[in-house]
Amino acid sequence: MSTSSTQFVSYRALVGQVVARHRAMRGVTQQAIATALDMTQASLSRLESGQTAFSIEQLAVVAH
Repeated sequence: MSTSSTQFVSYRALVGQVVARHRAMRGVTQQAIATALDMTQASLSRLESGQTAFSIEQLAVVAH
């Protein structure tokens, strides 16, 4: 029986990675998104890194 190393990614980390990737692909800065969310760039960084979770309301603003 072989064992495989499976790495689990939390929901909040996965969502943060997707937001960060799409933001970067569009050339939008963290500061611009943070301003739209009425938060600091550091707070957005924590969201994108999965340290904290996006709320539904925040995701709606980011998607817009």
